[in-house]
Amino acid sequence: MLVLLAACEPPPAGQCNLQFVSNPPPDMQTTESPAPAPRDGPSPFRDNVRSPRWGRTPRAREAILAEIVATERLRDVTDRGSPDRPELLRRLGDAYQELEDRTLRERRNGFKPVAREARRKAIERYTALLRDHRSWCHDPASAPDRTGCADEVLYTLAFEYELAGDLDNARAKYLELVENYGQSRLVPDAYTALGDVQVAEAQGDPAKRAYAQNFYDEALKHDPPDNRLWPYAALQLAEILEQRGDRQGALEQLRRVVETTAKFPDLRKSREFGAQASQLLRRR
Repeated sequence: MLVLLAACEPPPAGQCNLQFVSNPPPDMQTTESPAPAPRDGPSPFRDNVRSPRWGRTPRAREAILAEIVATERLRDVTDRGSPDRPELLRRLGDAYQELEDRTLRERRNGFKPVAREARRKAIERYTALLRDHRSWCHDPASAPDRTGCADEVLYTLAFEYELAGDLDNARAKYLELVENYGQSRLVPDAYTALGDVQVAEAQGDPAKRAYAQNFYDEALKHDPPDNRLWPYAALQLAEILEQRGDRQGALEQLRRVVETTAKFPDLRKSREFGAQASQLLRRR
């Protein structure tokens, strides 16, 4: 079976040629069971409302791999000062992330090391883009949304660090976004993500729930529909308030979720979050 080998050693120029090999190292080997069609199992890119790939279905594995190989070859022969290089880095970061998403959804035998390697390469390419071409925009005329600019890359990179379990780097990138790109449409998303990072860390240190509460409060200062994560952030805040002993505050957040999701049904998982809040209110 031919497998994409992405864990190659970089040549002297600091580049890495991807290639198809018939005998990958043990940690990259997979044994695929024949199936009529790929599975569509759980994936954080599909199931997490904060996902930078929300609503997007990954292409077939073969198409993603073909793009990676072709684009890596272009990157290898493109001068570091070329105006084409940032576009290539962005395409590669997105393609590796899409490969990670596809791998996690299919969950073929031996999928975990393949997904980890795709994540590592996505982080590597996004990091290079931020380091060498921070002012680059795919569509400069798109301000203030700044599609393809550093705010979007920072958010995507931070999400990848979260998946890798590197919460320190994830927090640092989310904070960099909110501190340096205050007009970005991703600011409420980043504040919500920062709250989630603190919730994860609060499992070992309950005192960090206070930090989570502050970040969710900041996220909710941004109103829907521009803040597409508003119901999710409010539900998270309600749980934190309950854990910290503020029962009335938690109930108020749940009521706000019900009202907001009824008014803005097109927010991410709006109906689902509204139903969840209604159920919690009935239990109380």
